Formats: sequence, C-alpha cells, structure tokens
Amino acid sequence: MQLRSKPVLTASLGGTRPEGFGHGQLCAEHDRLGLQLQRIQAELTAGSLETAKAKFQQFRAALESHQRLEETILFPQFRQSGIVPDCELIGELYEEHEMIRGQIETVQASLERDGKVNELLEQLGALLNAHESKEELFFYPMLFHLADPDFVAELFHSVHRRLVPNAAEPI
Repeated sequence: MQLRSKPVLTASLGGTRPEGFGHGQLCAEHDRLGLQLQRIQAELTAGSLETAKAKFQQFRAALESHQRLEETILFPQFRQSGIVPDCELIGELYEEHEMIRGQIETVQASLERDGKVNELLEQLGALLNAHESKEELFFYPMLFHLADPDFVAELFHSVHRRLVPNAAEPI
C-alpha cells in the first residue's frame, strides 16, 4: 500500500483559516491513519500476526475516534450552520463512514480467523483514500472557507479540545 500524495489546499482556502486550525490537523490525522495501515501490512508481511492484530486494534480505535469527531462535531455543525443548504456531501460522507466500518469488521473477522487480510486491507485503504480525498478536497475547504468566522472559531475550539484534550485553550 502506498500513501497517496495530497494536493496543497492553502490557495483554495483564500488564506482565511486561523493559524494552526483543524484543517491541517485533520489532514495530518488522515496521514497518521494511512501510516498505521501500512505498518499493519508490514507486520503481516513479516509474519507477525499477533503484532498486526494489536496494531489493527490501535488503528481501529484511532479511526473510530476520528469518525466520531466528524459525525458528532463537524458534520452536524456544518449542517446547522446553513453554509450550504441540503448539502448532499454530508450524507455521502456518513454513508462512506458506514462502508468503512463494515470493511473494518470484515478485516477484524479475517484477522481473527486466519490472518489472510492483505486484499481486505488494500480494499480498506482504497475506501479510506477516496473518502479522505473527498473530505480534504471538498468538505474541509468548504467548511473552513465559507463558514462564518464565529462558527469557525467555535469549531476550532471543539476540534482543538478533541485533538489535544488536556491542553489549554488556544489563544
């Protein structure tokens, strides 16, 4: 599995997002998830099934946390903001989360059964890459560029608390 290269989105944001805002942090979280998936495959290639299982559990927990952030904070706040009325993109992102969760279950079951998951991990990686690209190219820029500054500031604090739970609030 290879990491995809990501286009630079700064220009599309028009320089309006606050310094250090969650867009970059969320994209970095996508990158970390991709690296975790690669490490799982490396462990399987090396014949370390038990290590791969443990790393998969870590990956799964990180992915679930990331999806929970999006589903409980980002998507609802975006819908409530009225930035783009009846945005079909949010519904698509929710559906993709469900497909990804289903693939996670399939990988988990195969790991427990026989450890033969290389093709399943490739499929999971493809689902994640397509989903993350949609978020990074469309949803995040739309959210951070079109949103009211007060909405963005409130969202920033929510994301910051989620990504750095014990840190002081940013200034």
